[in-house]
Amino acid sequence: MRDAVKSLNGDPQKINPICPSDLVIDHSVQVDFSRSSSALEKNENIEFQRNGERFKFLKWGAKAFRNMLIVPPGSGIVHQVNLEYLARVVFTDGDTLYPDSVVGTDSHTTMINGLGVVGWGVGGIEAEAVMLGQAISLLLPEVIGYKIEGKLSQYVTSNNFFNGRVFYSGFTCYKDFQTPGFQWLRELSIADRATISNMCPEYGATVGFFPVDQNSLEYLKQTNRSDAKVAAVKAYLESVKLLRDYSDPSQDPVFSQVVTLDLATVVSSVSGPKRPHDRVPVTDMKQDFLSCLTNKVRGNAPEGQLYPWDLSSTYIKRPPFFDGMGRDVTPGDRVIEQARVLLLLGDSVTTDHISPAGSIARTSAAAKFLASKGLSPPDFNSYGSRRGNDDVMVRGTFANIRIVNKLVSKPGLLAKKAVEAGLSVAPYIKTSLSPGSGVVTYYLRESQVIEPLNQLGFDVVGFGCMTCIGNSGPLDPPIVDAIEKNKRDFSVTDDKQGTKSLFQNELVVAGVLSGNRNFEGLLAKKAVEAGLSVAPYIKTSLSPGSGVVTYYLRESQVIEPLNQLGFDVVGFGCMTCIGNSGPLDPPIVDAIEKNELIVAGVLSGNRNFEGRIHPNTRANYLASPLLVIAYALAGTVDIDFEKEPIGTNKQGAPVFLRDIWPSRSEIHAVEKQHVDDGLFMLSFFLQVDDGRKFSVILRFDTEVDILYYKHGGILNYMIRKML
Repeated sequence: MRDAVKSLNGDPQKINPICPSDLVIDHSVQVDFSRSSSALEKNENIEFQRNGERFKFLKWGAKAFRNMLIVPPGSGIVHQVNLEYLARVVFTDGDTLYPDSVVGTDSHTTMINGLGVVGWGVGGIEAEAVMLGQAISLLLPEVIGYKIEGKLSQYVTSNNFFNGRVFYSGFTCYKDFQTPGFQWLRELSIADRATISNMCPEYGATVGFFPVDQNSLEYLKQTNRSDAKVAAVKAYLESVKLLRDYSDPSQDPVFSQVVTLDLATVVSSVSGPKRPHDRVPVTDMKQDFLSCLTNKVRGNAPEGQLYPWDLSSTYIKRPPFFDGMGRDVTPGDRVIEQARVLLLLGDSVTTDHISPAGSIARTSAAAKFLASKGLSPPDFNSYGSRRGNDDVMVRGTFANIRIVNKLVSKPGLLAKKAVEAGLSVAPYIKTSLSPGSGVVTYYLRESQVIEPLNQLGFDVVGFGCMTCIGNSGPLDPPIVDAIEKNKRDFSVTDDKQGTKSLFQNELVVAGVLSGNRNFEGLLAKKAVEAGLSVAPYIKTSLSPGSGVVTYYLRESQVIEPLNQLGFDVVGFGCMTCIGNSGPLDPPIVDAIEKNELIVAGVLSGNRNFEGRIHPNTRANYLASPLLVIAYALAGTVDIDFEKEPIGTNKQGAPVFLRDIWPSRSEIHAVEKQHVDDGLFMLSFFLQVDDGRKFSVILRFDTEVDILYYKHGGILNYMIRKML
């Protein structure tokens, strides 16, 4: 935009964000080095090497724009930095005061709700529009009060608080945590509140809001906000009746709905192995993991149940031509009146919470089918599948056509090109093709790829699960004989010869993202004292949310035990949480790939889709930092902590997790002594500017210095429109 203004002979420096805008660089660091005291320095050096041009551009932006703060790399995770440093709680504009609010380009922007600031995640274009002064719209959500009763077990942390529990009352809802007459929430730390608010996307709320109370004001003091600032926040919130006293029932607002949770019913849990909402109690983990190895991932649509078409449902439209048909049909026939769940999806297109099912190519078979019914291309995307949260229930022949068309095109065309290139499949490899229905075969034939598939040996052998559930049939006797004579000892589950689907249960990645608490440090300290250690083939890492977290880990004397277990600080950023876990050692990768092992990763983050933590970890679990360390010590997720020891001590005696788990009184004692006093250091960590790393000739709207500054053609279009 500045370039456009400059081209029109205007003053480019007049283009600035309208509202205060903060950019925190936290996604560029990767865990290339771990389990070493030098890991932090090495990872940061590589980060600057990889992103030098990008960082130069951002450094220029920090100097060139008003109303813009750029927090440099190595400062921490955006949500933690927002909580500790950026959030105002109450804005002051001259003589005007008003409540703070924020939108961020990350779904977990909601973490700031724990401090009493309304905030949620939006898309990049929406955020840029707000920066330029455009208002942001939001459907008025329900306001659901959450009344909390009872006490948590000592084995439960705030990460488990709402880990996939009863929260699913709709995505567009606003949850306000209240405890009239109960002391527990009043005593809940801001760190715990922020953890609960952070998980809004996982439990299905727009925000999870904790109104400001005395704890919030104390936190502002601890994080080096000035006394004058804290006094102004308190005075304003008291005057507009927004400062809460949770022990006073008369202050309770009117809610659309009130839900009660008894904390005594909350148990220590993890989420996995593939989806954040698949909650597994730790006591059931061993059995659940073994079950997931042989069964499909749980879905939330009952298999075989019929669903009537309903104009009031969440379907976009009810196609009039979907009346009176059987289930298994070919295009051109009539469609179905009642629909069976044909398949469950979990991709980013069809699971979008706001937009319809996705894009339909105008040249696709589905598009031709719709066109034959008199529909025009602009209407194509309005038909077929339902909006959903994580599983999409596809119903109707058209929906099946669209999905089938997407699924069969790539393997079918690959087979066709392979045959054209003269390639073939070795005769000793057993090949088969079992389409999900006759409709799939119809499309394979119509798209002229069935013959190439057959030539490669992928003949249709039936319509059903077949190989997917181990019904692959026998291998040829010479093949079985060769396998058995050349013994390879792996755990095996599949066909009756016992020669496929090799898996293991070993843990290979354990990542801790540390926030405002140091539960994990106390557990590590007790583990080291008991003589426990982590196997060297497990990649362990600790990426604190900010530098101040490292400060109080060190002050509370738990950083050394963490290091001894391999959890050295590897950087200050999102890292493993966003998939930047870095490489595994080549021998580990080689063993996994050659032996077709299913290995696990455990992370104190919020996303665990297959391959997210690392491409070679197919089973991925989200857990509290304490449990990440516990599973790292065990070296496996195939363990029942209540019945099986986590290891042995120096005398060879078994050590159970309960023997080293820190009590709440121990945790609170450390927090009182170290955490509160340590937070005053925050501003120092954020204001340090390493000139060596950020040295750059500033641009100041002169000639383009590096490629990263160059704009695309859209600006030329804007200039023409302005002229």
